[in-house]
Amino acid sequence: EPKVDNKNFKGWYTDKKYTNKYNFNNEVTKDLVLYGQTEEIKEYTVTYVDNEKIVKTEKVKENGSLNAPKVSKEGYTFKYFSKDKKVAFDYNIEITEDITLYAVYEINTYKVVFKNYDGSVLQEETLDYGSTPVYKKDVSTREKTDEYTYTFKGWNKEITKVTSNQEYIATYKETKNQYKIIFTNYDGSVLQEETL
Repeated sequence: EPKVDNKNFKGWYTDKKYTNKYNFNNEVTKDLVLYGQTEEIKEYTVTYVDNEKIVKTEKVKENGSLNAPKVSKEGYTFKYFSKDKKVAFDYNIEITEDITLYAVYEINTYKVVFKNYDGSVLQEETLDYGSTPVYKKDVSTREKTDEYTYTFKGWNKEITKVTSNQEYIATYKETKNQYKIIFTNYDGSVLQEETL
């Protein structure tokens, strides 16, 4: 078969109108003129869209292969390119028209844990990238000791939008306990009072 730039070779014919395809199994008994039929190779435009912006346009010849660009979006995982944003495009099908392919992503999720001072888990949930964690339970508490009373002060760091797995630990204000000491006489009368 002859090679012709940007054309597909269709076959050899015995007439100029390409109606009678030549059979090469026939015996040649006289001079013969054959006419080669070609057709233009069809070329289609494939447009790649990511985040509502065109990121690449390529010309693909009929039966040619696609070369999709690498794309990314902060906080998301790329899943596939799609014609309808619902179903992954099948790269094995023949391109027969101009098409637009859209990048489809899945939002990343992360674990957010709120812990008490002793490491016990107060609240744990999985949140989407970019959301802000909220502690939804009662204010965290810490039992008082003989020496101190504890008041919830806040978390060990500022609560920020989720961009990775996060852990927040409760912190407490420590107040020294005060005790009243009363010195009494044998008759029960108060000799002295002190607060320590």
